[in-house]
Amino acid sequence: MNISIIVPVYNVEPYIERCIRSIMNQTFTEGVECILINDCTPDNSIRIVQQLINEYKGNIQFRILSNEHNQGIASVRNIGLQAAKGTYIQYIDSDDYVEPDMLETLYKKACGSSSDILVYDYYCENKNQTIIKKQRAVSSPNECVSLLLKNEIPGYLWNKLLKKDFLLEKHIHFFEGVNMWEDLIVLLLCYLSEPKINYLPYAGYHYIQYNPNSIVSDITIAQVNNKIKACQIVEKILKDKGVYEKYKLDFTCLIMEAKNNFILTKKLRNYKRWKELWPEVNKWIWKINKRWDIRLIYWLAAIRCYCISRFIFRTKEKIKNFYVSIRK
Repeated sequence: MNISIIVPVYNVEPYIERCIRSIMNQTFTEGVECILINDCTPDNSIRIVQQLINEYKGNIQFRILSNEHNQGIASVRNIGLQAAKGTYIQYIDSDDYVEPDMLETLYKKACGSSSDILVYDYYCENKNQTIIKKQRAVSSPNECVSLLLKNEIPGYLWNKLLKKDFLLEKHIHFFEGVNMWEDLIVLLLCYLSEPKINYLPYAGYHYIQYNPNSIVSDITIAQVNNKIKACQIVEKILKDKGVYEKYKLDFTCLIMEAKNNFILTKKLRNYKRWKELWPEVNKWIWKINKRWDIRLIYWLAAIRCYCISRFIFRTKEKIKNFYVSIRK
């Protein structure tokens, strides 16, 4: 088997047909399987999938696995990985879709370059525009760790073709119960395991940002707590690997991004919680590799000038939105 596509299915009725048809319409179907995991979706998503599979006459092997109860995205991705038979793994979110030549293009490049991780570009689909997101051509695992923790390269798995044997040999898996930044944790483990990384300047994936049911569409306290838990796991990984001191400033960026929801998001505001989380990193704020205005926002929060910190953040957002509206 050449490629295993893993697709979680949960509450995506308006989008799932487009996703599945984009997989069925691939130009490369030899040795391709698609594993769909039904995480107890409450809508008609699985019925739509089953009907599409029943009508399909192509070579891709489709399998539906069903959970007895909802387990979340991390568990679902582990299930898919364990069931996969392909040399390479491609994760696709069920509200997204892909270009017809994506598998063919990625597989040729991955095989030709002996990649453990093949990174490629993607399209970001908003309601009114499509933006191509070019990725940085970074081949150094150490640099990838640093950039990942600073959110300067995306912590997504779906714009990466992954070699299954590499994941298994390095015992890389998702941490069940962590359903925000679960991709980031897996990528961190990958990069710390010294993979062969290659970049392909090709956009084959369409990332949908207008799904109101998406886990990232509207932040909740449960999701922020998931981010905090992810940070705790990242901290443990860095310490267990003996590289915490090397990446502590980069890790500070990740911590601040997670806990600043307790200041910047009105419905989640909790100054006490913000102060309790990693207070020791406040002394490193002016040393982190971020723009001065971002460091200023962090520093004002650290000295408990929460309102000023929030005001500067909101002003920046208004200015950014203004310029975006002008360009449209």
